[in-house]
Amino acid sequence: MEKKKERKRIWVVKAAVVLLVVLALCTAAARTVWNMLLPRVETTTVYGGVLQDQAQLEGTVRYGGQQTVRADGDWEITEILVEEGQTVEEGTPLLRVDTTRLELSVRELELQRETLGHERNRAGITWSRIEEIDTERAILEDQIGALRAQYPADGVLTAPFAGTVQQVQADAGMRAAAGTELLTLQPADSPRIVEWEMSEEALQRFAGMETIQLYFIADAAGERTYQSAQVTVDSQVYEEDTRQWRLSATLPEEWNRSEISKVQVLLNYESIRYPLIIPAECVTERDGQYYVYTVDTREGAFGDESVVREVQISVLEKNSRQVAAEASGITEGQQLVRYADKPLGDQETVSVVME
Repeated sequence: MEKKKERKRIWVVKAAVVLLVVLALCTAAARTVWNMLLPRVETTTVYGGVLQDQAQLEGTVRYGGQQTVRADGDWEITEILVEEGQTVEEGTPLLRVDTTRLELSVRELELQRETLGHERNRAGITWSRIEEIDTERAILEDQIGALRAQYPADGVLTAPFAGTVQQVQADAGMRAAAGTELLTLQPADSPRIVEWEMSEEALQRFAGMETIQLYFIADAAGERTYQSAQVTVDSQVYEEDTRQWRLSATLPEEWNRSEISKVQVLLNYESIRYPLIIPAECVTERDGQYYVYTVDTREGAFGDESVVREVQISVLEKNSRQVAAEASGITEGQQLVRYADKPLGDQETVSVVME
């Protein structure tokens, strides 16, 4: 009898154990199925900080301060005395101009002046006529001076400063009206300028920049070397034809080397410190408002579970990668959803798959 009772007790214990195991397996299976049905989200942790942005652009190097030599009158070019790339000193002959027409015009005016002089010296001339003659002679003197000012001395145009001939636009036998471009000179002491282009959107994105970083890689004694420097933006001009902004900065003096024709332009921007810096992928825009989903833990039917809460934020500043914001209920260290495989709703339970 006692043995029968013992066997029954053992059977009951075993059945209870089996039942507990089955319940545990069912609970685990139910939890697994439950989790599989939940939206799967990836999260990130947010902190306060500064908004940073960077862009790398190609810059072209040129000399600044180029000056164009133009014709001062109606010239006929008879000879070009320099060639492109030539270094010249101040006063170096650049080209010759035919002065035949000038001399004829000047001689005609001089003859009129001499005639008036003879009349002035004639006996019996009145004082009123003398005053008229003096006025007319002064006008003729001004006309002669103006004519001579339109031509270079002795018909030879010389370099106004030391430098390099960058471009020759004139040819022998060419007739050049006043203002025609003849040559382009680069002053010897000109700084080198780097230029680059930016779109309106990019310019606005880096509107707060004060300095930029330049670097170049050049061959020196067979080895590739790296140099960088901080420079200040000198100018920015909008080009209507390309609808781009052209910016420029002066290269450091130690970079004035002929082998440098291109440099990389690094634009860096760093904002003031903000309460929250949020990755752009965490932010949802709807009807002109911005929202994020926070992730918190609460007790559920199968133990602790993750739940999301929709929170409206105030965007203070943003770029393509980050959003500076402030929001009630969000503090440093808060978990935010950065990816969800399904649309989320406020107070919805989710499955966090990666942090």
